[in-house]
Amino acid sequence: MKKKTILLSLALAQGAAQNIFAARPSDEADSLDQLLKAAPAAHGSLSLPDAAPAVTAAADASALPDDYFLRPTDPAAQYLERHFFSPEGLEMDEAPAGASKSAPSFYRGSAVGEAGFSKELEGLTGSRFTEGNKVTLLFGPESFALRDKLMLAAKKSIYITAYSFHDDLTGNQFADLLIAKKRQGLDVKLIADKKVALLNGRKLLARMEAGGVEVLRYQEAGRFLDIWHVKMLIIDGRHAFVGGMNVGDVYSHKAPSGPKWQDFDALYSGPAVTDTLNFFARSWNAYVRSPRKPVSVAQARSNEFETGDAGMAVVFQNPPHEKQILGTILKSIYGARSRINIANSYFIAIPELRNAIFSARRRGVEVNILTNTSKSIDAEAKHAAIPIIRSLAAIYPSGANIYLNQGENMHGKFMTVDGVFATIGSYNMHPRSEKYDTELNVSITGSGSVRQFDETFRRLISNARKVEGPRDLAIPPGFATFISNLIEKYFFNMLNPR
Repeated sequence: MKKKTILLSLALAQGAAQNIFAARPSDEADSLDQLLKAAPAAHGSLSLPDAAPAVTAAADASALPDDYFLRPTDPAAQYLERHFFSPEGLEMDEAPAGASKSAPSFYRGSAVGEAGFSKELEGLTGSRFTEGNKVTLLFGPESFALRDKLMLAAKKSIYITAYSFHDDLTGNQFADLLIAKKRQGLDVKLIADKKVALLNGRKLLARMEAGGVEVLRYQEAGRFLDIWHVKMLIIDGRHAFVGGMNVGDVYSHKAPSGPKWQDFDALYSGPAVTDTLNFFARSWNAYVRSPRKPVSVAQARSNEFETGDAGMAVVFQNPPHEKQILGTILKSIYGARSRINIANSYFIAIPELRNAIFSARRRGVEVNILTNTSKSIDAEAKHAAIPIIRSLAAIYPSGANIYLNQGENMHGKFMTVDGVFATIGSYNMHPRSEKYDTELNVSITGSGSVRQFDETFRRLISNARKVEGPRDLAIPPGFATFISNLIEKYFFNMLNPR
């Protein structure tokens, strides 16, 4: 079997509907606060305690003995020092693995929370920050309840893009809703990855097209292995959802049985929605042909936003040469002064991320990481548990607090820094996001908005197991399989630049 076929296979491994229309939408959409009261309780299905204990601080890194940090001879260091493609412009000065390194010049400057930080991020990523946005962090069932309510009340347009659309209860309710809104005269457009759509939701997408919904099956020219991994929903140019969720029962928890993943969306209203709309329009208009129509931003946008105190930037990254989301993460880590919380479903630290975490720990910054193991990860990614554990073993000697999810698959992807900065979206912290997967995140500033993320993180780790020693990250003999070896060699390998 050819390498490309193996890689593609691994990449791809990654009635009730009528009740939606029982109630007619009101003339004006309810406010987010009103809708939230009617939505399922936050984290209700997580069975987490109301009050979670504070994160246990790691030891002061400056007081740790030199041999506490990873040395080049350690097996974990050797694993992460295999050849990886270092993203252009992110090369670091040569130094022993785990040694304290200062930030590259383009990551130096203001600390997170200082006045100049957002401007410096704008210069690094090319994404502008807008103020006055209202942001709400939503757990999966909450998000889908609000999606339904806002789409039912939509008057002008619904634009949706996701990695996968599942032919299940949630997917079919979603399809019925979009078809109904299209028949009401709304502009309804959908972007799906072309390769994934061949195997996941093929009939569902065809049914939506037959009902008038315009569907774009995205495939970037000359990039056969790339995946369109963006997850986003825009309604009337007024509200937007960005996070880690696709359209399916595992995210919405609508089905009475079956897996119920832990995942999250940021729902926001404000000027950042217009930037999100502009992104969708660029992506759609660059590939559509007649009879599908281009997006008219002027007609779709809205000036009737709900206002809040959050600064926001919409950050798009198209590999292999664009590194805007990785750049955002690295700059915020190098600018951290007190605490970093990372929740990511597939945490595999490439050298640049590993170096930044070691540098933060050397400065005495508390670093907390939550991810999956073979016991919690989704079945399709089960064999990726070995590179995840090896990556964690390479990070552990820095003194970072590592938490292993014990519940159902934790599919969320967010990070907070110093209680005043957050990033959330589709970006997985593994090498594929730097080589193949097109991603979209939003950056958020403001203590009021970021507090939601830190509170959610505390709830998640209260239901996780903290790594207390290297034995907790040991890989049992015989655990590796032929498939896991293939994944280590190809799926999570950065490969050479093409």
